[in-house]
Amino acid sequence: MKCDINDLPIPTWTTPEELEHCAEVAKNSTFMVESGCFLGASAKAILEGNPQVHLWTVDHFKAFAFNKEVACIFLHDYITQGRCEIIEGDMDRAGNMLLHMRGEIDAVWIDDGHAEIDLQRDIRNAIPLLKPGGILFGHDWDGDNDVARGVLSMLPMNKLTFPVPRVWQYQKP
Repeated sequence: MKCDINDLPIPTWTTPEELEHCAEVAKNSTFMVESGCFLGASAKAILEGNPQVHLWTVDHFKAFAFNKEVACIFLHDYITQGRCEIIEGDMDRAGNMLLHMRGEIDAVWIDDGHAEIDLQRDIRNAIPLLKPGGILFGHDWDGDNDVARGVLSMLPMNKLTFPVPRVWQYQKP
């Protein structure tokens, strides 16, 4: 019996409801960026949510040994199709590499570092990439944690929505 990697679940801390929301945002997107690939679960949800979307997924891949190699295995088909590009580094690097996409990105999913300074860096780099009306959303909002403090230091609370538990969302004017 042959095992197909595409049939295996990707280990993740992201809930099925959160992954479904990523797929839902992808349905209305042509270009997306993800900050924090880990092993590729949210990237796969985005790519399966819309067979036309192009995703740049960004990660420094320092969490675990072979982190990048495992993500590349899970995302192999999408990478081969040219629908998924991996940027090794953080959103400072991605923001510089994606200068040609400024104002063209439909959505950015943020789930990389969870320190306040990480959220500030990711949001600072994501906003210029987003087109008007684009969606900036992220994971691990717990109301009074570093993620929430980082988001609130960059975005006004009255402009945030919370479409599913622990997911914050902002629409660029």
